Amino acid sequence: MNPTWPLPPDEAERQAALETYGVLDTPAQESLDRITRLASQILAVPIALVSLVDRDRQWFCSRVGLDACQTGREVAFCAHAICGTEILEVSDALLDDRFRNNPLVVGEPHIRFYAGVPLRNLDGFNLGTLCVIDQKPRVLSDSERQLLRELAGMVMQYLEDRRRTYACELTGLLNRRPFFDEGQREFHRALRNGSGLSVLIFDIDAFRSIVGDFGASGHDHALLSLTATLQAKVRRADLLARVAEDEFAVLLMDTDRDGALVVADAIQQAVEAGGLHFESQSLPLSVSGGVATLRAEDGNFTQLFHRASEALLQAKRQGRNRTVFADET
Repeated sequence: MNPTWPLPPDEAERQAALETYGVLDTPAQESLDRITRLASQILAVPIALVSLVDRDRQWFCSRVGLDACQTGREVAFCAHAICGTEILEVSDALLDDRFRNNPLVVGEPHIRFYAGVPLRNLDGFNLGTLCVIDQKPRVLSDSERQLLRELAGMVMQYLEDRRRTYACELTGLLNRRPFFDEGQREFHRALRNGSGLSVLIFDIDAFRSIVGDFGASGHDHALLSLTATLQAKVRRADLLARVAEDEFAVLLMDTDRDGALVVADAIQQAVEAGGLHFESQSLPLSVSGGVATLRAEDGNFTQLFHRASEALLQAKRQGRNRTVFADET
């Protein structure tokens, strides 16, 4: 089924890029709210938004003058704006064939004027827009357009800074802090729903020897090799993170002890079977793992993670290249 909104030619890559920022459906941030307030005040418009264009919606990570936190992509002016590289300016929506019958024009919030600057990341993908809206027609001056571009640059800088703290630059996986933030949310969800939740933690055996023999290149290659194996063996809904130098964690949703051990065994076998191929050499590679599953005594996600971490330490003490379940330590 073809969507009813325009698509950029790089839509699949654009969507994948957006997801690496980890900002969708997060709480409001004052840093962004200051920018939308400035846009509203300086340009004298009642509505200013930072809109991120998701698969079938636009989600507002900052908004002034609008109660809704999202709309469908089919009615989003911003869905049109991300198809270009310059400001999309609609002086009077009632005179524009693309928007004259739009529900947001003929009904609340009665959009007449719209101007949106694409939020273009360093790789050239438009994630969304910084946009301003008025209920009466108008035209921006050159200086107002430049101001809007400058404010959009500030939004993009915030998003880039956030991504650097959110995701590991080498592997693209979650860093430790966002993994714990997400883990705490999933911890509460599992308790509410009475569903399973398991944590796996792995680290690379003899990692210091690899780094000692092959230096920084070997270091990166080993980490990327394990990342690829983990991504191949877990579900899209599960969370992957690099939580320490050579330590990786997996949060398995709706998964009990038996299911977690199956996944851990599959990962361990795949790592050992694949080995490490570097500089025309094939080297053995193995990991040690710790597994813990949510239980009634866990007061928070940190306790669940700690039990998995203790199991990992036990696996190392027992000789490595094995997985230990927390309740067996």
